[in-house]
Amino acid sequence: MQTTELEARAWKDVDQLLTGLSPLDRAAAFIEIGDYLTFCGGDAVRTARDAGATWADVGRAFGVTKQAAQQRFGRYEQTWSTD
Repeated sequence: MQTTELEARAWKDVDQLLTGLSPLDRAAAFIEIGDYLTFCGGDAVRTARDAGATWADVGRAFGVTKQAAQQRFGRYEQTWSTD
């Protein structure tokens, strides 16, 4: 499935879930959803890194440099460790 298809499906589902909420409740829900998606992205990066992906690989997947990817997700790597 293409990313744009996933985005369209996700937006439709989220929009339906938030229908009927007040504007402030809707805004708060979007913030919570964003936080959750950030966590999911970080978890996916951890999984990719555990499987051998380099920071350059992660950067390419996100459309950023390896340095930007490491800055965004690297600080969490220590908290992900199960050692």
